[in-house]
Amino acid sequence: NYFYPDIIEKATVYEMVLNTGDREDKPVVENNMQLIVVRPEPATANIYIDDEQVPVENGLFNATMPKGDHTYRVEAPMYQPEAAVISLGSSPVTKSVVLKPKFGYMEIFSLPEQDAKVFINNELAGQTPYKSDRMPLQEYRIRIEKDFFFPMDSTITIFAGKTSSLTFKMKSTIKP
Repeated sequence: NYFYPDIIEKATVYEMVLNTGDREDKPVVENNMQLIVVRPEPATANIYIDDEQVPVENGLFNATMPKGDHTYRVEAPMYQPEAAVISLGSSPVTKSVVLKPKFGYMEIFSLPEQDAKVFINNELAGQTPYKSDRMPLQEYRIRIEKDFFFPMDSTITIFAGKTSSLTFKMKSTIKP
């Protein structure tokens, strides 16, 4: 059995040359090494094997390591790290590690008017309709302001991997 760690493209010819070191027919000697492959998600995550950072190329770590138990840890900014033990035995080990996000998104809408200024924790963030980039998990103070409308305040909580939405129903300062 041989594990090929790269993506194999269709309609492409590949050649694998195996060199045993000599031409004599000898029984294969059991060795104490085994292939390990770790695929992290996100692909840019850092991987640590036995508490040492290992190189990740094209979103993949692969190496031949001594058989037995090895610890692994996968970390990335704004993601929950994952750690466990991998046991290397008689067959190659492929481990996919999908990290859970420690971020979410927010959407802020205003009715009946759009283009209201959106303030997040007292800082101008944009205008409605507003869609954030990744945001750390926490509660945020939201304020919207628009000429000829009363300003409005609320709070919103960001949850892991979710988009939290908030819609403000604005009231005009001009009497009908």
